[in-house]
Amino acid sequence: MHLAGTGPLTGRDILDAKTRLLRAPDRLKGLHYGLIDVTDVTELSITRDDVLEFVQVDMQIALIVPRPLAVAIVAPSDLAFGIARMWEAFAEVTRWNTHVFRSRAEADPWLRPWAEGRLPAEPLS
Repeated sequence: MHLAGTGPLTGRDILDAKTRLLRAPDRLKGLHYGLIDVTDVTELSITRDDVLEFVQVDMQIALIVPRPLAVAIVAPSDLAFGIARMWEAFAEVTRWNTHVFRSRAEADPWLRPWAEGRLPAEPLS
């Protein structure tokens, strides 16, 4: 699954997107990886409380997805990178394989095993 943000992005936007995913359990059951790319986001308005809410929904998603999930976030700006790293720290409770990258060129090789349906022998970090 590939999600990309463009223009201004708020915590509400992300929470709404995650909630829509939660309402599609059949789609989630087939999920192996997620790529979230905020390269084209021009303004970011997300608080620590927003991030904690994201993780609450992520924990519900983790109960539906029947396998280890890889999530890569492409966040070139310092603000986006910092928020993504905060999410990554809180999201450890999901037991997902997560990593934050500055570019898509860095994220793609990391995600490739999951995208091809083969899990790496060791968790990548």
